[in-house]
Amino acid sequence: LVRITPRFSPQNRLAAKLLGQRKDFPTRLFLASGGADDPPIVRGIQEFDRQLDSRRYRFFDKQSRIIDGEKHAGLKAEGMNRGLRHVFALLAASSG
Repeated sequence: LVRITPRFSPQNRLAAKLLGQRKDFPTRLFLASGGADDPPIVRGIQEFDRQLDSRRYRFFDKQSRIIDGEKHAGLKAEGMNRGLRHVFALLAASSG
C-alpha cells in the first residue's frame, strides 16, 4: 500500500483505532509527505506514523518519508517510485 500525503480525518482515526485491536497486520506500507506541505498535514502524517509504530504489529513493514522541499503535487513521482520499491521489494528480491 502506497499513500502519498494522505488526509487524516475522524474517520481515518476510527480506522486506526480499529486496527489497534489487531495483533497481525500483514501489509507493506509506504507513507510520504512533502516537507513544504502545510504543517497540519505533515503533523497528521507524523502522528499516524507514530501510532502505527507504537502498535508493533506482526508481519507489518512500514516505511515513511518526508520529502524535503516538496508540496503535495511535487512529491508524487518520487513518493510513488520509493513507495512501489518498498512495497514490491520482497518480490523483486525473490525474482533475482
